[in-house]
Amino acid sequence: MINFILAELLVLFIFIKIFFSWLDSFKIKRKRWIIFLMPLFMFVIGFSLRISGNKEMIDFGYFMTELATLSATILFVTCMFLGQLKYWKMK
Repeated sequence: MINFILAELLVLFIFIKIFFSWLDSFKIKRKRWIIFLMPLFMFVIGFSLRISGNKEMIDFGYFMTELATLSATILFVTCMFLGQLKYWKMK
């Protein structure tokens, strides 16, 4: 089981490295993009808890993965809404 968690964390760090190297081409500060990685962090933590084997931790892991999905959806909708406000110059 610990091997699965280590493999999952390794994939997470590889993804983050690729993501930040891609962001460097846009010349945007990294601290502005952390909010977009938070659902990924929450999902990885939740999935790690789901495979832990402890009943309480499995339940909390399901909660974390669902929360990650919900926060990604809310973030996406908020970005679309703010983008439309900026496009149409409304306040």
